[in-house]
Amino acid sequence: MLAGRERAAALRELGVWAFHGAKDPVVPLEESERMVDAFKKAGVKEVKFTVYPEADHNSWTAAYNTPELYDWLLKHRRSAPAKREVVVSALRSPRDQSRAARAVSSAAN
Repeated sequence: MLAGRERAAALRELGVWAFHGAKDPVVPLEESERMVDAFKKAGVKEVKFTVYPEADHNSWTAAYNTPELYDWLLKHRRSAPAKREVVVSALRSPRDQSRAARAVSSAAN
């Protein structure tokens, strides 16, 4: 996997719906199949894959004409990013530590 553990955990919560035109002369269908398989192997809970048999590279037109897509999009929300802890003591000087503490405090408010 190309992402760190935090990103991998977030990725598993991501909804993925991939679309591909079977007659695409630019991107082989196998590439989208590999991508979808990689999401599944990574533990992504919701992965959908739609292949439009008559579409070429412009499969987005068929995708945007799929009424179900809009309902699917609206039921997904991105969760708030986790608060990150800042280790102020790792900074060398007390002055740097003080600046970092003030920045973290103001960002939290």
